[in-house]
Amino acid sequence: MREWDIIELLSSVFGITEHDDCVLFENDEDFITLCCDMLTKDTDFPVGMTPYQIGWMCACTSLSDTAAMGAKPLGMLMGIHLPHGTDENFIKGLAEGMADCAKLSGTKVMGGDLGTQDELTICSVSVGSVKKEVCARRVGASQGDLICITGYLGDAACGLNLVLVGSKEHQHCEEYEKVLIKKALMPTPRTREGQIIAPHCSSMIDTSDGLALSLYELLRQNSVGMQLDKKSLPLSDALVACAEDHVLDMALYGAGDFELLFTVPQELISELMTEADFEIHVIGEVIEAKEVLIKTESGLERVDKRGWEIQV
Repeated sequence: MREWDIIELLSSVFGITEHDDCVLFENDEDFITLCCDMLTKDTDFPVGMTPYQIGWMCACTSLSDTAAMGAKPLGMLMGIHLPHGTDENFIKGLAEGMADCAKLSGTKVMGGDLGTQDELTICSVSVGSVKKEVCARRVGASQGDLICITGYLGDAACGLNLVLVGSKEHQHCEEYEKVLIKKALMPTPRTREGQIIAPHCSSMIDTSDGLALSLYELLRQNSVGMQLDKKSLPLSDALVACAEDHVLDMALYGAGDFELLFTVPQELISELMTEADFEIHVIGEVIEAKEVLIKTESGLERVDKRGWEIQV
């Protein structure tokens, strides 16, 4: 079974009818946002990843979900299962990575649970708060809205490839390797950016599973289509130098960038661009046809529905 098949099955049992990056609880004028992410050694932590980087990544995953709702993080819980014999320095480094990533987002780790098992497994829980009237949801995109994204595409996928396969043996890539690997192992949760975007956007999701899958999720929830412009995709010099013939593939299907993908009514884009003190790239437009397309030199092409998803 693929990931969304499992989600649909579980949702039918639990009676869940809406899917967002976080679960929402009403609290007077606010929503309390709650989300959790679980990472395991064999699946999520490449060989050579430091304890600090592991801790950082575990905090980032759920903070990124909080960001996608436009919420302000209030605190984090960490459920940590350690293998027997884990070194004290490893545990300290793990905790420091979690603490520093949380601090970057203006919050902290406030508690959790501890256990032991054969494989290092960490579940992070992020709690946030957002005004009901500005809470960003996956539902809300309309035909004619602009498709936007923070940051650059494909850097994390390229960095992970460098970690797994090894360095590229050419001069142009060497100067960028450290930057790309940091993007892969220590991504930045866009919590501050999400709070600025939320009042202006019609829908939002994070791209931890890759741009294509995120677009298909917005398509599924809004019954609209998405059309990208290849020339507008934000590609870093580092990606172009190191990805060789795989630049577009990594930009569309590479996971782990943890950027915010969102749609904005055209009449609100100027106001958002003025308010934002960070890069926002307009990469396409919401269309009526229920497809994800990209405009290239050859014309309109279909974007495959693939990226990072679990299978059992």
